[in-house]
Amino acid sequence: MKTRKIIIRSFITLLCIFLALEIILRLFFVKPSKHCYGVFNKLELAPCNMKYYDKNVKAAGDVIQIDHDMLFGVSVDGIDITIADIVGAFKEDRKCGYAYERNFTSVNNWWQSNNVGARYRRDVSSEIPQGYKRILVFGESFTHCRGVPQEETWPHFMEQGLERTEVLNFGVNGYSMTQSYLRFQQVISEIDYDTALFVFLPMDFVREVNIARCLRKWIGCRPVPRHILQDNELVLIESLYPDMNSFYQENDKRFSDRFRNYLNKYDRYYSHEKYEGRKVLGRSVLYKVLAAIYYEGKIARLNLRFIDPDSEAFQIISKLFNKVNDEAKMNGKDFILTFLPDKNNVQDYKSNKRYNQQWNKMVSEMCGSGLKCLDLMTVFKDLPETSFDRSYDGTHFGKKTNKIIADEIKRFIEKAQQ
Repeated sequence: MKTRKIIIRSFITLLCIFLALEIILRLFFVKPSKHCYGVFNKLELAPCNMKYYDKNVKAAGDVIQIDHDMLFGVSVDGIDITIADIVGAFKEDRKCGYAYERNFTSVNNWWQSNNVGARYRRDVSSEIPQGYKRILVFGESFTHCRGVPQEETWPHFMEQGLERTEVLNFGVNGYSMTQSYLRFQQVISEIDYDTALFVFLPMDFVREVNIARCLRKWIGCRPVPRHILQDNELVLIESLYPDMNSFYQENDKRFSDRFRNYLNKYDRYYSHEKYEGRKVLGRSVLYKVLAAIYYEGKIARLNLRFIDPDSEAFQIISKLFNKVNDEAKMNGKDFILTFLPDKNNVQDYKSNKRYNQQWNKMVSEMCGSGLKCLDLMTVFKDLPETSFDRSYDGTHFGKKTNKIIADEIKRFIEKAQQ
C-alpha cells in the first residue's frame, strides 16, 4: 500500500511539473511564427509550413514564377538592376525541374541566352564550326556566375583566352549535380561538343539528397529530380509533378499525403516530427521542443557527413561524374571535373587541419578512377584576401575572382591538350 502511494504521489508530482513547464513555455518562451507553431530559442516548433514563400507573390514563389523584369534592389552605375539581370530567366522543364529560357535578354543586357539555352551572346549550330573546338560548361550558380554581367563571367573570360573555341555556359542557379547531368543529356542531344566541363562546390552535396528546396528555406517546393542508390547503382527519381499547375492542384490548401510520403522517402531534410507533428504528443509544447532539438541534431549530423566518401550524397555524385566520363569517352569526347571552393572553404582549408584532410580525400576519391580533375583549392589557398571579390548582389564571386578561375581552367585545358 505504501509503495502504491509513493508511485501515485510521484506520478502526480511529475504531472504537475510537466503542466507547469507547459504553461511557462507557452506563456513566456514560445514566440509566434507564421511558418510554424512557434519558435523557442531559435528552434522552429512543429508543425512547420513547407511553403516559406507565398505562391501568389511575384518574385517569391517557385523559380519559374519569378517576374524577370522586377527590380532586384541593386543599382550599379546609376542603373537599376532587375531580377533577370542577376539570376536569368527561368522556365519549367519536365526533366530537370526547371531550366533557362532560350533567346532571352534581360532589361539591362546583363544576361542573355541563345538558341540552345546557354548563357551566351550568339546562337550556335548543332555542328562545331570547322577549325573550332566547343566546351560545354555545367554546374550551379557559381558556374552560371550569378550577379555579374555576361562579360564578367569566368566562361566568357575563358573563351577570350582560348583560340578558336566556343565556351557555352549551361550553369543554372540552384542546380544539383543530378540536374546538371540531366541538362547535359538534353544539350548533347541537340549540339556536338569536344569537352564537357562540370564544376562542383562542396556546398552542392546537400542538393543530392534534398528535392524540395523549401525544406531549406529556398524558393520552390515542387520536387526536383534526384538520384538514389539501389544495389550500388544510380536510379533516377523523377519529380512527382509534370508542371506547377498539377503541383498546386494537389497541394494548394494543404500538402497531400502522397507528396508528404514522397518527401519522407526521398528527401533527407523532411521529417514527420517537424512538418506534421504527432496527433497526441504533438500537442505538448515540451514534446515539440524535444522533437525540434532531435531534428536539428539529425540535420547537423547529416551536414557534417556530406564530405565523407561513404555518405549517400558523396557516392551519388561520384558515380554521376564517372557516368559522364564514361559517356564522353564512349563518344570520343573529353570530360573535365573542376573543384571550386568558395571563400569559406578556403578559410577552413587553411585553418582547420581536419577539413584540409577531408578536402584532399574528397578530391582523391572522386578522381581516383581516371577522371581529369582540376582542384582550384591548390590555387585559391595561396591567394591574398584581396583576390576574392563579390558579385554586385554580394552573393557570388565577382569579376576579379572569375578572371582567376578562367585563367586556371584555361591553363589546365591547354596543358591537357599538349
